[in-house]
Amino acid sequence: MAKEPFGKTIIQSISSMTPNILILPASKKRDGFGHIKRCIDLAEDLGTGAYLALPEEMRDFAETLNFPGHRIISNALTDRPWDFVIFDKRKTPAEEVREFLKRGIPVIAVDEGGPARSECTFCIDILPKPGNREFPNCGDISFLKLPETRSTGIRVVKNILVTFGGEDPADLTSSFCGSLEKWDLLSKYNVTAVIGPLFQGIDLPEQVNRLGNIKNLPGIFPQYDCVVTSFGLTGFEAAAFGLPVMHLNPGRYHRKLSRFAGFPEIGIRKPRKRTFLRFISDAETLRSQCLRIIPEKRERLSEKIHSLFLKRPPSCPVCGGFYVKSAARFPGKSYFSCSQCGALFCYPFTPPVVYNNEYFFSEYKAQYGKTYLEDFSHIKNLSEGRLKIIKACLSHNGDSEPSLLDAGCAFGPFLQAAKEVGFSGFGIDVSVIAVEYVRKTLHIPADCSDFAGFIPENVFSRASFSVLTMWYVIEHFSSPGLILEKVNALLPPGGIFAFSTPNGRGASWRKSHRKFLESSPNDHFTVWNPRWARKILKKYGFTCRKIRSTGHHPERIWSAGLKKRKIILGLLMAVSRLLRLGDTFEVYAEKTGSPDPHWKRHSTS
Repeated sequence: MAKEPFGKTIIQSISSMTPNILILPASKKRDGFGHIKRCIDLAEDLGTGAYLALPEEMRDFAETLNFPGHRIISNALTDRPWDFVIFDKRKTPAEEVREFLKRGIPVIAVDEGGPARSECTFCIDILPKPGNREFPNCGDISFLKLPETRSTGIRVVKNILVTFGGEDPADLTSSFCGSLEKWDLLSKYNVTAVIGPLFQGIDLPEQVNRLGNIKNLPGIFPQYDCVVTSFGLTGFEAAAFGLPVMHLNPGRYHRKLSRFAGFPEIGIRKPRKRTFLRFISDAETLRSQCLRIIPEKRERLSEKIHSLFLKRPPSCPVCGGFYVKSAARFPGKSYFSCSQCGALFCYPFTPPVVYNNEYFFSEYKAQYGKTYLEDFSHIKNLSEGRLKIIKACLSHNGDSEPSLLDAGCAFGPFLQAAKEVGFSGFGIDVSVIAVEYVRKTLHIPADCSDFAGFIPENVFSRASFSVLTMWYVIEHFSSPGLILEKVNALLPPGGIFAFSTPNGRGASWRKSHRKFLESSPNDHFTVWNPRWARKILKKYGFTCRKIRSTGHHPERIWSAGLKKRKIILGLLMAVSRLLRLGDTFEVYAEKTGSPDPHWKRHSTS
């Protein structure tokens, strides 16, 4: 990209984080108790401000696990001012998520596989799942609350623990224990089955021991040499403890999950005798295989959630559209696309960037190899070509000394170039030292302020400008729709709005959308491209007069070694210019009307 400073104006509307959290686990029939148990553990870690939304029939189960009854609510859409909500429902209907998003409440989804996934603010995948699902913001089984490894080795399996959750809708407990009886193996092993509170019609052989009302399953692991279960939290807990684990799954989907995670699997609904005997005969190998599934590093999910900077849920910052869907997710940010206007915008999970004087010196030098002032002449030379285009667009106005406001002027190289070709220049920037340099060294009027709150009458004693420019600034505004309205208000009919921004359809984007977005700074709130720029500017009363593709770097796309092969590099450069594949672009638009009143609905986030 061109060696120019990025604009520094950011609209901040940030609410302070308070521990007022609602957690909604899967709690319907056939959902089992694993999600409720996980949510109870999470609520305890999050603190006293975390509440569970449970139906009345599940309240007793939560209270048996010593979760306070006053922190259990039956109406999830209560008027309590939640800071955010957490869904752990496997497949959440989109309508449920939207009810909270419409109320301005961010939504965190855990292991979400339903239609609501693309609309959630933040997605966490803990349990490994196969398939081409959309990337989560973060995902790792290290977030599971697992026991410490204590078992040091299993030579011979004698005591087997059988547990298939609190409901076992496929009756896998009876299936496994009945198979052992059929194979005449119950006399060889001491088998204990955990009987969940929602078991129905279970039929177990007399030799099988029964356990009920188990509040802390990992607490009884030391009594056993092996665990038989289906895909879920129990298998990970037992493996982390150091026990061999075998999965008997209720269906092909759970078998797929087991194999993807790395667990040994002995069948679907009915166990396979040969497979069971092979695993049980080499318990230490089985144990080692299961232990490899568990990460050495453990993280607390509650700490990750508390670290997130969550403001209002995402709505389109350009047109105010509510229906947005995720386009890409990363640990520190999500990108959403608007179904109404097509905007692609960033929702960061980190506090706003605070720009200080170091940007123009050490930070700028680290990025470009020289300080901003050392690069002043180069940026000024780039400005000359831009000013020629602007003057051509203004030629019909007949203004002998047109006025020009440069928003995000930095140390003023563009203003200096504009002054030399006959413009009456004015600048604003949020950097104190940059504005002082423009005033005292370049002798050009400048003010230290952000564009959103800038009132030209109070600063420069004028209400409008012939030209308004923003060089690598517009993407830094969190509400560009409001900014475009203001630009329109500051220009007379025929006035020119010129800006540059990274290109969301350039060569780097085309090579890898995901890498392009991942490397984009968190304070680039919108991703522009030439076609979309024309459409949006028209809605805000502008007509594009010229769009210029810039920032052509074919060596970044094909090979850094191209710099030494000048002929090939020259050909690729020509192709890049012809197809307008630059990593940045410039827009020169004329004010030809007023903003479309139907688009005056903007995000307040």
